[in-house]
Amino acid sequence: MKEQLNKLAKSTALAIIALQWNSAMCQTADNQPNIVPKDSTAVNQANDKDDDAFFIVEDMPEFPCGEVGLRKYLAENTSKPIVNNGDTLYGDVFVSFVIGQDGEVEPGSVKIARGIDPLLDAEAIRIVKSMPTWKPATQRGKPVKVKYTIRITFPLNNTTTVEKMPEFPGRSYGLEKYITEQLSEQLKTVKKKNGKYSFIINKQGFVENVRVVRSINSAMDAFVISVLQDMPQWDCACFRNEPDKSPVTISISTDKYGRLSVNVGTYWV
Repeated sequence: MKEQLNKLAKSTALAIIALQWNSAMCQTADNQPNIVPKDSTAVNQANDKDDDAFFIVEDMPEFPCGEVGLRKYLAENTSKPIVNNGDTLYGDVFVSFVIGQDGEVEPGSVKIARGIDPLLDAEAIRIVKSMPTWKPATQRGKPVKVKYTIRITFPLNNTTTVEKMPEFPGRSYGLEKYITEQLSEQLKTVKKKNGKYSFIINKQGFVENVRVVRSINSAMDAFVISVLQDMPQWDCACFRNEPDKSPVTISISTDKYGRLSVNVGTYWV
């Protein structure tokens, strides 16, 4: 009996010690809320002035329309050749920057990670600073800053291959014909006006996120938006042979006689 009591006393003492140790560990964790647990997917940047920015998080930031949107944006902004003393400059410039909690590129964080020429480097910085708002990164459901690095290619021959872009049935002619048929009667009374509208063709080829870039007037804008939203299915964009989202911009103009003209593009606005 005495031996059993001794074993019970030892077990009780060990249990008390374990509880005290667990309590101390919990208190330490509560006092240090910014420590990233070992099992977290977030990797924080250390020893940098942007020390509150992460390298990797659970949900990384996303450029509008994803990878295909970013590639298109870069291709469109590097299409104009940069010339120095009669020679066209070309090559890859690597730029690092921080995407803030609001999805905006922080201008002061934009730096050349690996450059080629001062003119190309300056143009690469301008391109990054001019980027539209990203979908911000999140860690455990909360927006966080992320440090990002991209490669910007300036082509020698001024032609940059981009992924397959979305296509309306009947291509550009079919799209212009469709919009003209839908809007011509409504816009006959609106003269010398120019409206611009953008939207996204999603991975299934349907229109989403229609917005007014330049207004005709509130009534006509509402009608145009309804026509664009009801468009038939497109052949969607592709990135790495997989369906992807892509932006489209449409300009709608009327002359002094109320005649309608449509210009279709895929440029960021």
